[in-house]
Amino acid sequence: MNIRLTHIALAAALAAGAAQSSAQAASSVRVCTLPGSPSAELDTSVARAVLDTAGIAATFSTRGIDDNSGDDGISARELTQSLQRDCDVIAGFPRSSVADGADSHLLFSQGYLHSGYVSVTLRDAHGAHTGVAPADGKITIAATWSSPSQLIAVQQKNARFDLENTSELTVDALARGRAQRAIVWYPAVVAYRRAHPGQQFDVASAGSPYADWNLVFASGPGTQSLQKRIDGAITRMRGDGRLAALTRGWALPASNVHSNV
Repeated sequence: MNIRLTHIALAAALAAGAAQSSAQAASSVRVCTLPGSPSAELDTSVARAVLDTAGIAATFSTRGIDDNSGDDGISARELTQSLQRDCDVIAGFPRSSVADGADSHLLFSQGYLHSGYVSVTLRDAHGAHTGVAPADGKITIAATWSSPSQLIAVQQKNARFDLENTSELTVDALARGRAQRAIVWYPAVVAYRRAHPGQQFDVASAGSPYADWNLVFASGPGTQSLQKRIDGAITRMRGDGRLAALTRGWALPASNVHSNV
């Protein structure tokens, strides 16, 4: 699953009330993640720890949101079906103050991971991959189709574009030399590096308001009590260091450029 420009439809479906369930009592909840997301494993770990801290029993859906092996993003219909069938709360919901178009009826926790879109190059720009030559003065930038990645990439000057269907393929296009730079979701860089330990990247700010995101817990109307308890648990875990320990490997680089991610 990719972070698509279908957030508006996604938000509308959730706001319509598909999540009216036992979550209102906040004694137990069913949790879904976005299984195609590169941070799904992290989201599950954080959800388990946060809900345990909040004293809420949790079960994790094996289907998840949009678990149909497709790469076409989340439709309103798919989200509605998942919430009716499997979920009370979504862990790992990407939230942006300017880019997601989320409806005001949605309820969100505070962020548990500050993340976003970054500009990535190979650590050794003069290494083995030399297949992309800027003969016309333009560089090739890899981006993820129909996502904020594409919105950011098209703002770049003197560039041509390699649009990929997933964030993983976007990183791979850079790693294999089909592009000289990638604008991509940072958790995908982390996941790719873990899957390919020998691959090293330089990561820099994408320099766009569309680049700044947080991962949060999302739920539908009537779940204020649940979200209050989740927020309290996140605050406690941030204060005692547990949240930092869980998310350390996924956090954006503290400096503007970070090598060997």
